[in-house]
Amino acid sequence: MLLFLNAHSKEKLVTLEWKFNGIEAGYDHLNRSKIYIDGKELPISKSYHQSEWGSYQLSLTKSPHTIKLVNEAFYEGRWREHTFENEFSIDAVCEFQLNGKGISKVQIVFDLNSKPTSITRFDKKGLEIKPKPIVFKGKHLPLVIDWRFINIEPGFDHLSRFCVYVGDVKLFTSTEFLESAGGSFKVMIPKGEHQIRIVSECLRNSIWQEHTILNDFSVDVVLEQNMVVSKAQKLKWVIDLNNESTVVHWTSK
Repeated sequence: MLLFLNAHSKEKLVTLEWKFNGIEAGYDHLNRSKIYIDGKELPISKSYHQSEWGSYQLSLTKSPHTIKLVNEAFYEGRWREHTFENEFSIDAVCEFQLNGKGISKVQIVFDLNSKPTSITRFDKKGLEIKPKPIVFKGKHLPLVIDWRFINIEPGFDHLSRFCVYVGDVKLFTSTEFLESAGGSFKVMIPKGEHQIRIVSECLRNSIWQEHTILNDFSVDVVLEQNMVVSKAQKLKWVIDLNNESTVVHWTSK
């Protein structure tokens, strides 16, 4: 859909594009998208194959707007929302903030192999707009993490690594080790009160996935808590795949 604006309009055109990755042979369905701006539904998009870029043009002011895209797939002779509820493999639905200032295009990639949906913005020159990295100022204190998996079934000794988040910022990714070997690493955590998230990722089918029940692993290897970081600390973490449990032990240095 194409909208025309006069030369004095305060609204700008932004192109919204979407496609799918990880499509199995024979399942390149036709799809279309319902678009909402601040809760108001726009006319539905044209239909495209999942392997090609779908396209829709929005007319936006410079103020922030909430954009929602709900994808529909044409399957077994009818259009259905592309959701788990309708027995598809992912929820092809996303919502984000957008305005017409300095942005020419937004690309959305849905992944049928359970990778997170990606949303990429482009400026007026067609260059990708990358978020500015968040830098934690002030003193940082060491956190040492020793981890190991026990009672691993034969054939399931995955490569594993750990990621450490402070708030929404991925601060550190550890070296990779086999689960049976375990590992140890040190990360410098900014002093103060923070929401800390430490999660194991495993390499399965050539894809790094968080070791969670949601991703069809036997146990959630995730530690998430609010922490006051005031001194160096050490965490020993044992993941028992037989009892489907984890044991954590904190010590201060």
